[in-house]
Amino acid sequence: YSVEGMLDKNKDTLFRDIIVLIGQKSRSEFLNDLFPEGKQKHDGKKPITAGKAYVRDMQALIADLEKCEPHYIRTIKPNDQKRGGIYDMSLVEHQARYLGLVENVRVRRAGFAFR
Repeated sequence: YSVEGMLDKNKDTLFRDIIVLIGQKSRSEFLNDLFPEGKQKHDGKKPITAGKAYVRDMQALIADLEKCEPHYIRTIKPNDQKRGGIYDMSLVEHQARYLGLVENVRVRRAGFAFR
């Protein structure tokens, strides 16, 4: 698997200066109609390529995720019959050990932080 040139295929090949040149300076009515965005005023910057937009969006997503504090809710099924008032203690103990709740309680009782 080679990633060489992966972002090259995602580049916009028709830059704004070419679009403006064709849209404003061409004498052909067909070309002027084909590139109507060439008549709009621009700030002079080149457009963002698909690769740069992807990187920007990923950085924004990571920044949003880093702002969050995840909370987990651990549920324990008291029985396999899905009825109230019935507790299968071996099933409950197995789930508590599997979820790490027993060790978590030990650490908290010892006075250590839970994070």
